[in-house]
Amino acid sequence: MLLPKYKPRRIYTEIHIRTREEKQTALRSLFRELPEILTPIQIARALHQSKNLIYEKLKEKELPGYVVHGRYLIAKADLIEYIIEHGDEERPGRFRTASHEQ
Repeated sequence: MLLPKYKPRRIYTEIHIRTREEKQTALRSLFRELPEILTPIQIARALHQSKNLIYEKLKEKELPGYVVHGRYLIAKADLIEYIIEHGDEERPGRFRTASHEQ
């Protein structure tokens, strides 16, 4: 299956100084070229993360997703909510881990 061509955008914007609504608007703008339903590989490319990290988050049910015919699918809206909730504001472009949430 060929993935649609899009240019991944870095999310190193000043998201940490914004309200929740402004973060949602900024992330929707950054991800406007992505389809509404994403695969883990598309998310990994868009976030400049490893696909293994995305699969790990899905298996731990930290990142909401659905298994359809043996493949994970993630709604773009769920991804945006996940980034807002789990984005590491001290290190933009990274996700908080258990050691950072204390």
